[in-house]
Amino acid sequence: MSDAERLRGVRAGVRGRWAVIPNGIALDRFRDDAAGDRDDAAEADPARLRTGVGPRAPLVVCVGRLCRQKGQDVLLTAWQSVRARVPGARLVLVGDGPEHARFAALASAYGFLGDGPDRARANGSGRAAGPLGGGPDPDPTRPDGPTPTPPSAGEGPARFRTSGGTAQASVLFTGAVADATPWYRAADLVVLPSRWEGMALAPLEAMACGRPVVVTDVDGAREGLPPALAPHCLVPPGDPTALADAVTGLLLDAPLRASLGRRGRAHVLSRHDVRLTAAAVAAVYRTLLSDRRTAEPLPLPGREPSPAQPRLPGDRPTAATRSSFAPIEHTESTHP
Repeated sequence: MSDAERLRGVRAGVRGRWAVIPNGIALDRFRDDAAGDRDDAAEADPARLRTGVGPRAPLVVCVGRLCRQKGQDVLLTAWQSVRARVPGARLVLVGDGPEHARFAALASAYGFLGDGPDRARANGSGRAAGPLGGGPDPDPTRPDGPTPTPPSAGEGPARFRTSGGTAQASVLFTGAVADATPWYRAADLVVLPSRWEGMALAPLEAMACGRPVVVTDVDGAREGLPPALAPHCLVPPGDPTALADAVTGLLLDAPLRASLGRRGRAHVLSRHDVRLTAAAVAAVYRTLLSDRRTAEPLPLPGREPSPAQPRLPGDRPTAATRSSFAPIEHTESTHP
């Protein structure tokens, strides 16, 4: 959770003892490839190869459910300006969700999908309602139509494609994935354009992979970002112009991206290791159990308190004296 969530609870009248434990991630899953040559890694990157992204193409990745909260529609609007200033840039939206059809229609209306299968699914056979004839829908809360159909059997993984002499698509929808790690490692930049957050995992996972991030200045996203990175990596929510400027500036400055990636990874190593999170949660449980053992039991109304029962040889510890904590790993969800 985030300290912002605690403050929100206090403002709502929640009283009591509290401890804020930030989210942690498994660092053995999210590793940095900076020890090797970044260009050589891009040459052989499986995510780039599988989707037709060239090793030199600037690649922006956004990981998360396709929904209003995550703000992919703001990123798509910003992408018009990014694409104009960074020729050849590619955007991959990793995830699925209730706004998949509307976001695909928005991308199609902006001309980001080329003439490939993604565009066909966005505007073919009435399968995805959207503002296809009159330009992008200005209302981000408009109800949506049915979800686009998935790739047909034998079509293979989603790819950036060309059709005839037309320009290559610049936006790709991957759908839900079991593991977003390959996409973080393939990216030059990871963006989280959320309208609100609890404690966002995607930026932490990206930084653990040594990738720079751009996030919105909202509770839960802001707290995960090292303060020194804010001038380059923090933008107002719902502001496509500011988002486009930040994304463009970083795509055009490889040394700055590398520096931000190193500093972001160092921050995650020191603050968001899941082992630190597990230890902090266990410490809270130990404190609560210790308080429970030392507190005087309160009798039920109309009854005398029962004397403590003696422990017999072979008895197992009671629920009050044995730990029931087991760390659980969480990752950013890309599922609806």
